[in-house]
Amino acid sequence: MEWNWCCPNFKEHASTAGKGFRTLLVWRGRRPFSCYLEFRRPEMQPPDSSEAIVEIRFCPWCGCNLSERYASSQTSGDEDQ
Repeated sequence: MEWNWCCPNFKEHASTAGKGFRTLLVWRGRRPFSCYLEFRRPEMQPPDSSEAIVEIRFCPWCGCNLSERYASSQTSGDEDQ
């Protein structure tokens, strides 16, 4: 799926998990669209475990309303990163 990203920084962090944190865009059934910042410690094992996760409503880099931007891109209920 080709995305129309709100800014280059958001795109970079949504597609890269190795920089200490990443953004997650989630669509699940009847629940509304959600976006999260997931924080990781590089030395933590297993490598896919997160230290903390927080829901965000606006892009930390450009201020875009994430729900308005991405909720209409709803997929078949799968999680996209």
